Amino acid sequence: MKIRLRKLWFFRLLVSAVFVLLLCAAYEPVTVNASWVDHSGEIYQGGGNALGEFSIDVEETENEANWFEKILYGMLNGLSDGIFSMLKKCNASLDQLVFGRVMGKSGTAYFGFELTSGNPYGVIGSIVYNIMRGAVYVFIAVVFGAKLAAAMWKHGRGASTIAAKDAVKTAFLVMLLLAFLPTFLDLAIYIRDILLYAVGNTLYSNSDIAGGGSIIEIFHDLASLDGDSVSFLNTLMYLGLVVLNLLFMFVYAGTALNLTILFAMFPIAVLKFSYDKNMLNQWVSLLIGCLFVPVGDAMLLAIPCYIGKLGSASSFGTGDDVALGFAQIVTCAMMLTARHMVKQAIGVHGVA
Repeated sequence: MKIRLRKLWFFRLLVSAVFVLLLCAAYEPVTVNASWVDHSGEIYQGGGNALGEFSIDVEETENEANWFEKILYGMLNGLSDGIFSMLKKCNASLDQLVFGRVMGKSGTAYFGFELTSGNPYGVIGSIVYNIMRGAVYVFIAVVFGAKLAAAMWKHGRGASTIAAKDAVKTAFLVMLLLAFLPTFLDLAIYIRDILLYAVGNTLYSNSDIAGGGSIIEIFHDLASLDGDSVSFLNTLMYLGLVVLNLLFMFVYAGTALNLTILFAMFPIAVLKFSYDKNMLNQWVSLLIGCLFVPVGDAMLLAIPCYIGKLGSASSFGTGDDVALGFAQIVTCAMMLTARHMVKQAIGVHGVA
């Protein structure tokens, strides 16, 4: 009876070994074209309807500008328009950084990680991921073979047998994670883009804002002269948006590089996960922190937009105008701090 059970155990172990080795030898390389999601779907097209409508009650007041104010504001707005036009040609405007390809803002997201053709981060990450995954498959096959040989040498007795059984479970889990990660990551990016589409069409295409889904267009409309009405704070905010745009170029490039490294080095993280169970949790936290940076930025940038809309028909004078002005200034100044606080709250550190 014992001999029969031992033979049955060896047969099961041998079948598991063959299965693991077949997975190691016959995996398909990751390609940026193979995906469960539609990379040219509706959310990546221009236009679209707002998903929700809400109104802002604005008390209109007339505010005449003298000739000096018109010249000054015209120069500041012209400077901002020129810089944004140049950044748009470089695929680096604020709309293209935050929304990427969503709503047709950019043909290729050069400052965002995606598993699509033409995206430099996704292409390089996929190539390195294939190399690292192949190396990990070989390593697992060697380790698994060594533990299996040790168990057979001991005739299925002792700690070597337990180690062989654990090796089967670990190898199977690692194979599944490495095989399906690109698909799950692509799906997570698509979910992020759906959220961006919802935020952009709801907040930035609202009838009271009429920005056509464009952050820059909204700030431009608030700062531009409409007859004799002026808005000193909105003009300064529009100019400050240029500075924020230049800063976000480095932030989003760093975020894309972080995602590339996280993706390409995932096979190493999986290996460490076999003896450090917290490794995968840390990796997922960093991935989520990087992926959803644009969603948080789109939400935060809408706040000064709506404050500017409330005060767009008023000058920086007294009463509510002063309160709106200070709220607008403080909100813009604390935007980067708010981003940092959110990262700390979800336990993500070292992410742009």
